Amino acid sequence: MRYEINKQYLFIRFIIHPISQKRRTSPAKSFRPWLNEGVSNKPEIKNLLCVEHHKVPDEFGNPEDKKHDGFRFISPDDKSATPMFWDNQFPTASYGQTSNDGDRVVVGAEMADDGHSIKDVYEYYDFASCVSHLWKACVKPDNTTDHILNTIRTCLLDIEELIKDKNIGFKLCKKPFGKVEILSIEPVEQDKDTMSISELINIKWEKGWF
Repeated sequence: MRYEINKQYLFIRFIIHPISQKRRTSPAKSFRPWLNEGVSNKPEIKNLLCVEHHKVPDEFGNPEDKKHDGFRFISPDDKSATPMFWDNQFPTASYGQTSNDGDRVVVGAEMADDGHSIKDVYEYYDFASCVSHLWKACVKPDNTTDHILNTIRTCLLDIEELIKDKNIGFKLCKKPFGKVEILSIEPVEQDKDTMSISELINIKWEKGWF
């Protein structure tokens, strides 16, 4: 399963601010940083505890055909009598024709004071998947513009600053697939064998990596 009961996971989102003071638009919220010029990306991280696993149906399928995995999380810092749940593919699972991004998204709904209506909805993305994606985009040689490369590098270093007190290191994982190796970055407890984000972004991309 992609998540384990009673295990804590990090999730992330980016708050997108216009750099120009002439633009008074409200900041946007995004799973991934925006790479266009004229904005700044501020990462926010949330630590959640997986507390429930359910078999759930497809959003548009037979409600009795519960073949997908859905999960519920709570924040360990939420000490209220009724903590807010953060849902991942629950109570139904949503998949696109070519995308399984829903497997990596948690959604939390903050209730209004009346206890019935929703005040706001929050969405965060799986931290490990996000860092792995950004790292590949940073070190692969097919990035052609300095602006995009610098934006991604800045985001990674900002994430490193956010987690500096969390005892998190990174492990470079390689999975053989035919003639290539599929790479990913796994956050783990920091030790002598793990790498920092600063070290990861200085790795030279090798032929045969994917």
